[in-house]
Amino acid sequence: SGMVDGSYDVYFTLGQDWDARHRTFTRFCSFLKSDSKANLTSDATQYTIGTLTFGLPAGSKQGSRSKVIDPEDFPGGPGGTTGLVAAG
Repeated sequence: SGMVDGSYDVYFTLGQDWDARHRTFTRFCSFLKSDSKANLTSDATQYTIGTLTFGLPAGSKQGSRSKVIDPEDFPGGPGGTTGLVAAG
């Protein structure tokens, strides 16, 4: 609820030693943006339920690619953990 229909960029982080208080990894933290988009649609009776899978699906040799980005380019800044941002 609260999501507007549209195409969204997908952001996520990887790392070790999660610090819940500061909402970030304390070691080996990487900030990434997926090349794939999350497309959300709805109408009066139906809506999109999406699932994001990280890694390759079983038996697959290729999947969506991601690129490392600068922490300052991550939604919510370096303290963010995941995000969907309306694609520009």
